[in-house]
Amino acid sequence: MCIAVGTVEQDNGRSHPLAVVTRDGGQHWTSGTPPEYPVSLFFLNDTAGWMVTASGILSTRDGGQTWKRMRSGRGYLRVFFTDPLHGWLVGRRRVFEDTSDGGSHWAVVPDIAAVLPAADTTFEYVHFNDPFHGTVVGEVAGLPDRSPPVWMDPESARYQPPPAGGVFGGQTVDGGRTWTWHVAGLHQTLLTAAFPAADHGWLVFGPDSPTQVFSEVTARNWSAWESTILYRLNGARITSLGTGPDGSLAVAAVQIPGKLADTPVPGKVRIFSGSDFLTLREENVDYRAVARRIMLASAGAEWFAATDTGMILRRSR
Repeated sequence: MCIAVGTVEQDNGRSHPLAVVTRDGGQHWTSGTPPEYPVSLFFLNDTAGWMVTASGILSTRDGGQTWKRMRSGRGYLRVFFTDPLHGWLVGRRRVFEDTSDGGSHWAVVPDIAAVLPAADTTFEYVHFNDPFHGTVVGEVAGLPDRSPPVWMDPESARYQPPPAGGVFGGQTVDGGRTWTWHVAGLHQTLLTAAFPAADHGWLVFGPDSPTQVFSEVTARNWSAWESTILYRLNGARITSLGTGPDGSLAVAAVQIPGKLADTPVPGKVRIFSGSDFLTLREENVDYRAVARRIMLASAGAEWFAATDTGMILRRSR
């Protein structure tokens, strides 16, 4: 099964949430209307899943046919569950919480206020490779930038300083009872992250200047937090990467139109695959596919790519 959720923007300015599901590898899709506007999805198996929405958290036990509200709130970004009861929630304004009853009740992860006191801390990603080894990654913002976007005033891009704040990470080896915290990068922009193994992960950074356009994949050793550059893609923004059940690697990127990294204009969808970063090769992608952001997902032997412009692509065999 593969399920995708999003928002349909209509010509009259109205919008509504949408979910599409396939149970035959993408040959046929059925659509439905979720009860709320989705932010992200997490499925433990074909039936048990959770949806983070703009106003809370929902859960399903029938593969997304019906949803039950588990919690109300805003600013939530993702959840991750290691079994039907134990899960973690991350979000804006220092939201990092866990549950031991499937999401009915949540508790703040101890000591994060002492380690990360800033209210402008955002926990963006949480992942467990097994019930004991987990990683969380986020960003701490600096002073708010009240200047207009650089695409509105391209000349100003030459004089903008590097991004304030930085990227941090935490790791647990005891199922979330204790966490060890590290700085992952100062004055860097985190584009996306992936967690292929318990002892290391991949963090993708963008440039520190709006006039530079590239994406850099770094490998992080979670125990020592040592960093190694694995891959660099010029002229494009990597928005998703991951490994399939067979260990194969897939990378999705958007070709940036123009010379500014921060642009609202959709760019060409680019997808790469290989056994590792040294063997990555670019796939043929439908020429009509453009996006600002792409999300990759594997379902069995199939790879899918969903775009923020309303397209779902499936790798041809």
